[in-house]
Amino acid sequence: MKELIFLGGLPRAGNTLLASLFMQHPSIAVTAHSNLINILYHLNNIKRGEFHKNFPDDQSINNVLDNLVNQYYSHWKEDVIIDRAPWGTLGNISLIKKYIKPKEIKFIFLKRPLKEILGSFYKMGGVYQNMDHVMAPNQMVQFDYRSVGTVLQDPTIKKLIIEYDDLVSKPQDVINSVCDFCNKERFTLDINKLQQLELNGVKYEDEHIQAPLHTIKTDKIEKDNNDYDKILPKEIYDKYKYLDKTWEKTPNFNFVNKLDISEAKKYIESFLKDEWDKYTFRQDTFEVHDQTKTIPIIYDENFDEAISKEHYHYLFFKNILEPIEKSLLQKHSTGSIVRAILVKLPVKCSIPPHQDYGESLENTYRYHIPIVTNKDVIFTVGGESKNLEEGYIWEIKNSEKVHSVTNNGQIDRIHLIIDWKK
Repeated sequence: MKELIFLGGLPRAGNTLLASLFMQHPSIAVTAHSNLINILYHLNNIKRGEFHKNFPDDQSINNVLDNLVNQYYSHWKEDVIIDRAPWGTLGNISLIKKYIKPKEIKFIFLKRPLKEILGSFYKMGGVYQNMDHVMAPNQMVQFDYRSVGTVLQDPTIKKLIIEYDDLVSKPQDVINSVCDFCNKERFTLDINKLQQLELNGVKYEDEHIQAPLHTIKTDKIEKDNNDYDKILPKEIYDKYKYLDKTWEKTPNFNFVNKLDISEAKKYIESFLKDEWDKYTFRQDTFEVHDQTKTIPIIYDENFDEAISKEHYHYLFFKNILEPIEKSLLQKHSTGSIVRAILVKLPVKCSIPPHQDYGESLENTYRYHIPIVTNKDVIFTVGGESKNLEEGYIWEIKNSEKVHSVTNNGQIDRIHLIIDWKK
């Protein structure tokens, strides 16, 4: 049986170097970019297809999924495989627990400052200077950061974080820590035997991606002496620097202020009873919100805060938003409300664990104000669960942390949700 350990290292952070060094270990292999997660994902998705629904033989597919790891790595001589892929996303962790079922889930992360990661891409020129493409939500950088954020929040997952600077300045120490993490014997690195990464006769073919992204120095191990402040335009770093916060330990719930919600409650009870089913975009678009109901106040469906429009009920809620805006101005000094919605979570309904992402959400601050709730509504953020009382303004790190809500009470839960942009 192969033991699988998951490498969620950030790009340009020494993943290829680490894999190359472990070519000298007899029983540990560190993979290149792995297709295992893609195969696992697509096989699992077969069960969602129309053809399968006609004859839903789940067990036959599960037979393949349950044996996938050992089949995939059956020709590898090593018995510990450190598999590199964005395994740490919420959906991928669920696949690990369902089909791989390790005795203990272990993750290794290679950490490097974002400015150096972006600068390393940018200096290559060509397509890699289009940072909006490199940093798109569906590209590997964002996937890797989401992996980091999700795993760091899960206390059941064992983690090893390796600093890029340590890898290049103290490679033997890093190797020792990885071996200990894998419960395997240490080995002494032979600097004179450094090689380009090759696993079972397969090498990277980087001409396909128009840049030598996976080439290492074979005569020495050292960090390139680059001045990334000069290489990388400041506006690019400023646009994405929020990702560095992924590594920070931030409060799951940040209390801001108490708010008088009496007028809002009266308005909701008196005038909104027949309004909840009129606007369905949010629950139709986002599967995790399919049990909720939404009334937009300030909202744009494309999440373009520059053109967020004031909806019908804004005329009343303007008076409710003014003290909120005052509180948030005191907290942030600058900024404004760019989105405001009312969201109802009916009795015995839930919002499953998820993590929000997208440029707009990642550059704003999310606030929840419970207007109508009960003691059996549980809001969970980053593994911490809390019952939020009515009338309190709470900052929720929705783009940084996995969160969920359940309403096991006898009345519907209604929150006013605010996005603030500085």
